[in-house]
Amino acid sequence: MHSPPLFEVILPMTESAEEMINIQEAFAEIAGLKHPLNRFESNLLSHIQIIPLFEQVDTIINSDKILERYLQLHQKKFGFQPKYLRPYVARSDPALNSGIVPTILGIKIAFSRYKILPSNTTFLYIP
Repeated sequence: MHSPPLFEVILPMTESAEEMINIQEAFAEIAGLKHPLNRFESNLLSHIQIIPLFEQVDTIINSDKILERYLQLHQKKFGFQPKYLRPYVARSDPALNSGIVPTILGIKIAFSRYKILPSNTTFLYIP
């Protein structure tokens, strides 16, 4: 195969950068297991991109801090910055829990903070 069959996953209810790193570490360990059915090149399945899904208004508002911490931890743990980040922010669940106005304001705050986040990583989202 020229590309890995699994290269990114969505992490629902993301609340911390450590959660994201833990998933990547666990995936790297599992991908490193030796088995006759695993005939991939060793580094083909060694890393997975995490798509954080922020689902609470306060977490959405502070998601830039979570992503900044994630980028720092990622650099420290894996020795490189991810090529891209695709943060997802929920709208319906937080609107049910906190109301549509706080949810939309939280999303607007998050998107505006993403633009000023210091990083070489590309953010893939629709403002």
